[in-house]
Amino acid sequence: MSYDVISAKLTGNPDVSGWAQVYEFSPESEEKYKLRGKIFAVISTVSKDSGLDTVLAGREVLSRLHEEYFGEGGGSSFSRLKISVEKVISEFSSWEDIQIACGVLIDNIFYLAAGGGARIAVLRQGTLSTILKSQTGEVQVASGIPKESDFFILGTSQFFSKSPEGVLKGAIQGKDPKEAAEALAPIIHSGELTGGIGASFLKLIHLKPKLDQSVTVPEPETKRIFSGEVKSSSGLFEKLKEKAVYVRNVGGENALSPRRKVLASVGGILLVALIVSIFFGIREKRNRDLREEFEKNYLQATHELDEAESLYSLNPDRARDLFYQARQKVLGLSKEGFKEEDVTELKKKIEEGERVILAEYDQEPSTFVNLGLLSQGFDGEDLVFSNGKIFVFDKEGKRIIRVEADSKRAEVVAGANLIDKAEAIAVYSDRIFTVTPEGVFEIFEGNKKVIEVDWSGEVLAYSYAGNFYILEKSASLIWRYTSHEDGFSARRSWLTEGAVVDLTDASQIVINGSIWVLKDDGKILKLTSGNLQTFNLENVSPEIDKARAVFASEETESFYILDSTNGRVVVVDKEGEYKAQYLSDQIKDAKSIVVSEKEKKLILLTGDKLLSIELEHF
Repeated sequence: MSYDVISAKLTGNPDVSGWAQVYEFSPESEEKYKLRGKIFAVISTVSKDSGLDTVLAGREVLSRLHEEYFGEGGGSSFSRLKISVEKVISEFSSWEDIQIACGVLIDNIFYLAAGGGARIAVLRQGTLSTILKSQTGEVQVASGIPKESDFFILGTSQFFSKSPEGVLKGAIQGKDPKEAAEALAPIIHSGELTGGIGASFLKLIHLKPKLDQSVTVPEPETKRIFSGEVKSSSGLFEKLKEKAVYVRNVGGENALSPRRKVLASVGGILLVALIVSIFFGIREKRNRDLREEFEKNYLQATHELDEAESLYSLNPDRARDLFYQARQKVLGLSKEGFKEEDVTELKKKIEEGERVILAEYDQEPSTFVNLGLLSQGFDGEDLVFSNGKIFVFDKEGKRIIRVEADSKRAEVVAGANLIDKAEAIAVYSDRIFTVTPEGVFEIFEGNKKVIEVDWSGEVLAYSYAGNFYILEKSASLIWRYTSHEDGFSARRSWLTEGAVVDLTDASQIVINGSIWVLKDDGKILKLTSGNLQTFNLENVSPEIDKARAVFASEETESFYILDSTNGRVVVVDKEGEYKAQYLSDQIKDAKSIVVSEKEKKLILLTGDKLLSIELEHF
């Protein structure tokens, strides 16, 4: 007989009396799961040092317990559980009073451990019994084969002190874990100093095996009655003398019609009743199957959400995976129509988790500046950000608009008379440079040429730390022009000798110490100190098929990626690890982005408008 565990948790509010947390974890690896199973744990900490943060300390305890039990240590699961609890309590004993209660279900055997004063009890067939009652400084263990409907309580000593046996038994008998937790919550939270109270409620349910309902119907066997030829018997019948048969008409043709009518009526009623009963039976079975499926998915979604919340501070990647799974189940639940109030509650948790666990922010951008009102027919193609200012380049209209990020003050700073031949712009501080077929010009210095053309074909430009960079696509080279008092030095290759990087299909370049190159196919390259670095996006869901634009600068900590296809801007760190994402259908129309982390604004260019989104992931 196989079992599954449904669970619920109950904790007090962290205060000077301590901190408690309920933890659940199931390994992703099937091999690890078979070896170590799924762990349920209750941990409480009370600091001996008034200056110590019990919450942070408690999380450290959780992390160490996870490492010890699921780490590379050998031995059976039972011995590993005991060693892990003993080791963690011993390591933190000098600065924390720690209580730990753990349970692990593997191959229908329940392994239990309690230490530091924690207890474990079970309600079986109406009897509430204490299995383990540890004392300070000791760890007790037990194992056994559970029975269906066993109700285990893993708790701290403060929880059991606050919940007398009669109250506890009344709260859990005949209830599922969630109902038990809800029944006890008012009692637990009614008093003061509840920080050290923590409990996990576990109920074992029988997993019914899937039965093969297919039935093999044997082929009907045909037997021959006559083994030989069947001879004609027409002659025999011809010899029989024909007899006349007479039928007397008694009472006429309709003499039995009343009886027949009654029988026909009864038969019709029975037939209708049979059809109706079959119809309602089928409908009831369908509803029952739907309810069972609903309950299963509802419980799984609830468990995955709770586990995601518990794991977020320890293992954010695993927490996000669990949250994605739970969200899919909740979306399916909302279509079933059962327990709408419970589904609504789960949806609220999903909405909260999207921000906290997934760091997903669904926001409608607001208009930051209407560029078309400032300059009629303006159609921005590119954005540059420098020194708190946004520069918008209209290549076809030969105009540049400057916008201050903090005040939204906007003005046209250059027109066709200055940038008639401009193919691209670069900005550093308040210095605006244009790249033309004749060279690089600084427009506010009498439109002075500062760099002669020494490249061929299409180029990309960027100014960083006062220096000027040209990416020559046809040659797959990056040239650096160092700034000095009279302008810029002669070019030098920024790539190291021997470095081979294909830049022929580059579409954008940004610099924040490293040089980032966006290619036409949406691939992102990271180059540092003249060499190509490995750069992969980690834990971004869904994956980015093709980035439209990227942004990084010396003024930002994060790296921003515009994914127009999916209507989002994804935020990662400089190693590619996921941090957050902002979603809106309006983002699908964006051409380019810049970010002011100081003002906490994400700016999107849609052509004749700048839109803004408030950044919330800090």
